[in-house]
Amino acid sequence: MSTIESQVASLPELYQPIFGHPELSEGSSRTSHDRLAHIAGIYKVVERIQGRPLKVLDLGCAQGFFSLNLAALGAQVHGIDYLEQNVQVCRALLAEHPEYKAQFTFGKVQDFLETVEPGQFDMVLGLSVFHHLVYDLGKEHIKALLEQLLHKVVVFVGEFAVAEEPLYWGPAQPEDPRYLLENSAFLHELARHSTHLAEIQRPLYVASNQIWYLEGVGQRISSWTPDSHALADGAHQGARRYYESDDYFVKVFRVDGTFGARNRTELEREAQFLLHPPAGFDAPAHHVSGANATESWLVTDRIKGQLLLDVIARGEPLNKQAVLLDVLRQLALLEQHGFYHDDVRVWNVMLDTGGKARLIDFGSIGNQPTDCVWPHNLYLAFMIFVKEVVTGSVDKPMPLREIAISPFSLPQPYANWMNSLWSKPVSTWSFQLLLDTLQGLSEHSDEPVPDTSSVLWMSSIESALQAIKKHVHHVETHQNAASSRIEDRLRALDEKSDRMSQVYERHLAELQQERTKLADEVQSHIQANRAIDAQLRASQADLDRWAKKAQEHEAHAAASQAQLQASQAHAAAAEERAALSEQRVQALLTSTSWFMTKPMRVAVVQGKRVTRGLLQRSKAVVRKGLVVLIRQAAARPEAKRKLVNLINQYPPLASRLRQFARHHGLAGAHPVASSMPSMMQAMAAGTVDDTLSARGLEVLHKFEKATKIKDVR
Repeated sequence: MSTIESQVASLPELYQPIFGHPELSEGSSRTSHDRLAHIAGIYKVVERIQGRPLKVLDLGCAQGFFSLNLAALGAQVHGIDYLEQNVQVCRALLAEHPEYKAQFTFGKVQDFLETVEPGQFDMVLGLSVFHHLVYDLGKEHIKALLEQLLHKVVVFVGEFAVAEEPLYWGPAQPEDPRYLLENSAFLHELARHSTHLAEIQRPLYVASNQIWYLEGVGQRISSWTPDSHALADGAHQGARRYYESDDYFVKVFRVDGTFGARNRTELEREAQFLLHPPAGFDAPAHHVSGANATESWLVTDRIKGQLLLDVIARGEPLNKQAVLLDVLRQLALLEQHGFYHDDVRVWNVMLDTGGKARLIDFGSIGNQPTDCVWPHNLYLAFMIFVKEVVTGSVDKPMPLREIAISPFSLPQPYANWMNSLWSKPVSTWSFQLLLDTLQGLSEHSDEPVPDTSSVLWMSSIESALQAIKKHVHHVETHQNAASSRIEDRLRALDEKSDRMSQVYERHLAELQQERTKLADEVQSHIQANRAIDAQLRASQADLDRWAKKAQEHEAHAAASQAQLQASQAHAAAAEERAALSEQRVQALLTSTSWFMTKPMRVAVVQGKRVTRGLLQRSKAVVRKGLVVLIRQAAARPEAKRKLVNLINQYPPLASRLRQFARHHGLAGAHPVASSMPSMMQAMAAGTVDDTLSARGLEVLHKFEKATKIKDVR
């Protein structure tokens, strides 16, 4: 087994595929290739923006799948993980590719992020790691940590868990995971992916304060705003974001809130229009558009210039008639093709670098000839637009646009121009008609506005309505301010409640964990006590056995003590007798009789020595005589017969005589020898006395006596 194979086998979880080792990737918790496609696309775009390979930080790098794939693209990668086994696997895999610029370290993500310096990394990955930090540290802390990070790096790619996940960290997560990144300039949900933990999918985000990225297209942000113009005043409550870069104009709208339906419809309509604009209409090129469950987006060519609203607000010189003619030409062209712009406003007209006025906000172009708000009639609404252009005064559009739909509120020659429209049937009104009449109008006409009762009445009514509108706006402003303060307080209370709830939930989870831990410890103690009880019972039984044996040993020791005492008494008595005997011996040895009998004792000892010598010599004589006897008996048949009969009456004697005969070579000399050797041998060996019975000994003694007598004779 290779080093990498053994290290992978020892992992507590095979979370990612093993880079360069498909044979070891079987059974990994997540495939990761789907997320890698998005991450690699972002990497290539940001690399092109930066003009060099990127410096990448992979937070919670696991087995290094993303780190090493980006290193293969040329990135300089730093992976960090809190699990030592993961870091060891990453280092082993890196050793197979010494050409890669990467390093892997062991540590905690939150600690490492505190040390990151601005410009140290271009791209940061945080894939399914921050929900653990939210659980441990709280969502507000992590939100602030990510906000600081986004000021130090170019782009962040993060995958976040959601509150609906049925796991212990779920309740600690924000209701909307975008909340953690909402303070970034650009935020886009790339996709949602399933995990191995639950059926609920997790969102993958790209966030940045420097670049935008959508479907493989991206560029550095020149400027961005949540409002389309200066008078929007948060009308869409942050549900829209507009980005400008060198070549592109980008819109990203939320489609999951209060304005979701209109936002989705508007961008879809704008994308469709730009993909197929009417012939002759000067529209910017469409590049990318799309939508998901939370947002819709559109990328087009940027029309370089400035909003008409901003030019008017700054009081810059303006060719008013040229602006109106440019706008009318576009409106007339749209009208010819059955299209109408339902929001012709000074903030929806762009003055390009050539000074040409161009309609924008193409999502407001549809086939219904009505305006989006009061006065709903397209031509009356256009009269308000004309007044704002020619007077250079733009009223706030809330709660209504300026009450100025009559032509008589306009200066000359525009009053007569618009009055000419009023003099015709409404059914004949068109933008082409307005265009045709404006083209022949002299801007320097001094003809006065007609002074009639109708003009006076209409001017008075419009003035009154405008005053009411401003009063309503004033009241609504104060109400909105009060509501905003109340909402701020309610939001603060909600945030405080959320923090307290998170603290409570965290403490509750800690208490539950502690309770579980204590329960486990109690159970362990119970089991340990049971084991100890069993050991105590076994020990008690052993003690009982040892006590019984001890009692037996004590009884045996007592008996042994008694025996010892008896032995000691016996030994004492023996010693006493020995002492007495020794005294007697000493008395004997020192007595006169012992001295006087010394010659006698010496004579006895010497007599025994002489007797032993005589006995040995007599035995030799007996052996010789017995040999002679056997030979003589063998020569006399009658004597042999009598002798054999006599000897056979004593079997032991006959056996010894036969043995003696065989020993002396007489066993085959004569039959009589067969009955005598054993006896002769025994006699020669001097062992007859030990083997014969009393009767046998008696016969033997008689035989010896007879032989001695014979020898003497």
